[in-house]
Amino acid sequence: MKRGASRTVTLIEVAILLLALAIGLSLRIGAVQLGVIESGSMEPALVKDDRCLLNKRRETIAALTRGEVIIFRWNAGDADTFVKRIVGLPGEQVAIIRGQTFINGQPLTEPYCKEPPQNEQPVQAVVAPNSYFVLGDNRNHSEDSRERGSVARANVVGKLTSIVWPRSRARPVK
Repeated sequence: MKRGASRTVTLIEVAILLLALAIGLSLRIGAVQLGVIESGSMEPALVKDDRCLLNKRRETIAALTRGEVIIFRWNAGDADTFVKRIVGLPGEQVAIIRGQTFINGQPLTEPYCKEPPQNEQPVQAVVAPNSYFVLGDNRNHSEDSRERGSVARANVVGKLTSIVWPRSRARPVK
């Protein structure tokens, strides 16, 4: 690559990083926040050190649906936040048998899972009103609703919308 082309690519990368930082800093107190993924529990969709945008609007949180990825606290007073995928909605019956998730007796297709769970005990739960049953995509390395129960809607901080850095992974979160 020519020196001028290499310098242009570097300047573009720096500009993208500065733009992402500016968005994160300027909107941190508003409806959008920049966050960092700190574990591998959501691989392959999210990997450690991904920088993501988080939509914190109340209207967004009130309209969450199955398959969306959220940031939440297990308990209202906790400082730590977690990232998981919504699998069960309020009032639904969730069962996990031999690695297959069922919602109200119907198998759930989960193309986002990294691999089938190993040595998993059967799980059966009814999702409480105004709560969600959440699971990590990397089921063998995720502490989630299988162990801790449902997440109250009031403890949801927001919905992840996109990965913004590293540039090679920038895309909407699905």
